[in-house]
Amino acid sequence: MNLGDRLSFPARITLLAGLLFLLCAFILSSEYVPNAFAGQANAPPIRHNKFQSSFTSTPSSTPSKTADPAHSPTPTETTTPSQTPPPTPVHTASETPSPTLTATPTQDQTPTPSETPTATLTPESIPPATPFPLRTILINELAWAGTFASANDEWIELFNTSNEAINLNGWTLTDGGDIRINLGGTISPKGYFLLERTDNSTIVDISANQLYRGNLRNSGETLRLTDPSGSLIDSANGGGGSWPAGDAASRKSMERAGQGGNWGTYSGVGGCGHDANGTPIQGTPGRRNSVLLPPPTPTFSSTNDTPTSRLCVLSSSFLRFRSQLCKPANVIND
Repeated sequence: MNLGDRLSFPARITLLAGLLFLLCAFILSSEYVPNAFAGQANAPPIRHNKFQSSFTSTPSSTPSKTADPAHSPTPTETTTPSQTPPPTPVHTASETPSPTLTATPTQDQTPTPSETPTATLTPESIPPATPFPLRTILINELAWAGTFASANDEWIELFNTSNEAINLNGWTLTDGGDIRINLGGTISPKGYFLLERTDNSTIVDISANQLYRGNLRNSGETLRLTDPSGSLIDSANGGGGSWPAGDAASRKSMERAGQGGNWGTYSGVGGCGHDANGTPIQGTPGRRNSVLLPPPTPTFSSTNDTPTSRLCVLSSSFLRFRSQLCKPANVIND
């Protein structure tokens, strides 16, 4: 019977464990105890067995296991950088009216109306209208009583006293009431400009330069002629009241006697034109006023052309001339 048979099974285990412990102690002591020659230059190198290296590697694996706890909620806290992406402000910046600031082109359009006022500056660069000299154009003749065809067939005549044609655009003739004529066209130098009321049939054989509306009252009123600058150039019956000349019953016109304020009634000389019924116009439309014409020379009929008749005519003419020169007549001594 050997020693193994004597020992019980637990004793065997204990003995085997003791032997293993001693073996391990011996191995460890031979590997980890410092060499006595470690401080010397020729000391043998310390060897490391594989068991030691594998054992020492286990601690290196422990940090890897410590890295396993690294999956603890700390990486989940990296979601906080996910909150940093509120580059939503970046989206807000893109949403901010940087494109809507393209409305600034509308501001580019708003300067265009500001340029329209600059267009108003261009008229300022145009010199203001220079007033015409007084009585450059005259209110020369008025048929305020109309014609035998109709009392409403009134006409007005203007006369250019200058030696130049005048553009009448911007000129105005008005009575301050129902007559306001915005003149147009051109009046020739030393020429006439005929205005007929309502239609062109007032004087059937003379065409009007312009038509107008309104009524010249038979009781009298004042007409005023202004140039484009608004300056008063001429007036007719400037003092108001009744007309200074003309006649309602005979339909004779009121004629200008020179460039002053004198007026005369149509004398029956130099008339022209016919009304709607073919009756002669009692005035001188488009011609020199009768009050400015020289008096007619006496004529002799062939039936009474004798020396005695001629003497009678001459003597009567002389007496009329004498009566005009000598007033009162009793001053003349024969």
